[in-house]
Amino acid sequence: MMGMMDVACAIEADPHDEKRRHRRLPALRNASVRASQLGQSSGSILDLSVSGCRISTQGFYPVGVRVCLRIEGLQSWWGKVVWQHGAELGIAFELPLHPAVIEHIARTSPR
Repeated sequence: MMGMMDVACAIEADPHDEKRRHRRLPALRNASVRASQLGQSSGSILDLSVSGCRISTQGFYPVGVRVCLRIEGLQSWWGKVVWQHGAELGIAFELPLHPAVIEHIARTSPR
């Protein structure tokens, strides 16, 4: 029989976690997403790892589209949309980010 904690953990579990190669860190930073033919929209980075990130944006970017992600105050990175649920996108970076960059972004993000 499942207890209340088991149910809560099952509900909160991210189905993508089992497929991830790298740990994601929470990071709330302003960002923009741009894609050829689809334009640019602003949004917020929600979490990120060396290989990708989750971003909330009002723009529509279908799975498979190559995008340029710009995190406010930092450089731009190219990636591909690997999932899309409502206003949230999962972006896989074309080139991995250095772990020190990820730690800096996470550490300097507002809590």
